[in-house]
Amino acid sequence: MGISAENAGDKAAALNVYKEWLAVSPVAVAYDKYAVALKRNGDTAEALKTVDEGLAKFPKDANLLVEKINFFLDGGKYTEALAYVNNLLDVEPKNEGALFIKGLAYDKLGKEDSVVYYYNKTIEVNPKYTSAYINLAAVYVNKAKTIKLDMDKLGNSAADVKKYDDMNAQVKALYVQAKPYLEKAKDLDPGDAQVIRTLKQIDSFMAASK
Repeated sequence: MGISAENAGDKAAALNVYKEWLAVSPVAVAYDKYAVALKRNGDTAEALKTVDEGLAKFPKDANLLVEKINFFLDGGKYTEALAYVNNLLDVEPKNEGALFIKGLAYDKLGKEDSVVYYYNKTIEVNPKYTSAYINLAAVYVNKAKTIKLDMDKLGNSAADVKKYDDMNAQVKALYVQAKPYLEKAKDLDPGDAQVIRTLKQIDSFMAASK
């Protein structure tokens, strides 16, 4: 009945159904469904409380762990999120979503080696995980953008020209690393306009730098 109410767009009815279900049968899935319904209804504090109560009883439930992780991610608490992601991976070592979230969290924390490692682990588990390819490419594309901004600030002295050439070579090397990931993402999702645009920008830069 809760799902039927959700499909009908009746959030209040769904909330009541899940609340009654939890009262009658306090199982992990009931905690999860009620917490999700509370969150959709805008009551994030009660949703978090429900998740915590569920995890206290069912600390290895994957769905409850995911909800807890989402709360930390929404709040920008990436270190805290990682602890629960690790708990989730203890339960489901090949959970591609958890591996991807680790890459995302480490990206926010500025730990590039871990970012690359966990996005690659995501791809190992699911070679069709498009977002992992895109985010891997972004690691190199964003570094190239930073270098290009510094290149634009250089003058015309001999030292600056030398520096420009060195930095240009760095950008090309980064694009070489990024391009295979973007091409794979394009293969998986041919309609992704941002991926297509980035590939064109890379090709244009490489052609102009020959």
